[in-house]
Amino acid sequence: MHPSLEPTFLAIVKKHGDITKDCLLESGYMLTSVLEAICKVVQELQQKHLTQFNCDLLNSYYSVVRDTEKMKVNVNWLRTRLDEIKDAVNCIVETKNLDDEKNRLTKQIENEKKDLESMNAELEKLKSEIARKENQQFVYDRALRIQQFKNMPLMETFQ
Repeated sequence: MHPSLEPTFLAIVKKHGDITKDCLLESGYMLTSVLEAICKVVQELQQKHLTQFNCDLLNSYYSVVRDTEKMKVNVNWLRTRLDEIKDAVNCIVETKNLDDEKNRLTKQIENEKKDLESMNAELEKLKSEIARKENQQFVYDRALRIQQFKNMPLMETFQ
């Protein structure tokens, strides 16, 4: 085994025992290759932050797990950890998507509030215009009525 992987291998054995006790491989060389692959995955997991994971990387780790499971190497603990990481990464992605959607909706609400304010200003302007025109009409009607009174004899107005 490569010396840089040895501490990781020893930590795995200490925590999970002999993960190769049911292994189908007979060749020590092949077994070493499999164990090195497992150790590399573990080391990479230890060195990365959750934000550095993506589907392709996780799938490559799952491939190592599936291959080693086919050889009856006990890597249930690694699969469990990958599942936890996958769930956490999915939560991060979902949170980002929700934040993006929240920001989009917030902007939409702000724009709609501005539109509403503009429409309310236009409504007030139109109300003012209507009131002005109603007032003009009232004055015009009064002036017309007065003009009619002026043109009629006084007694005819009461009939």
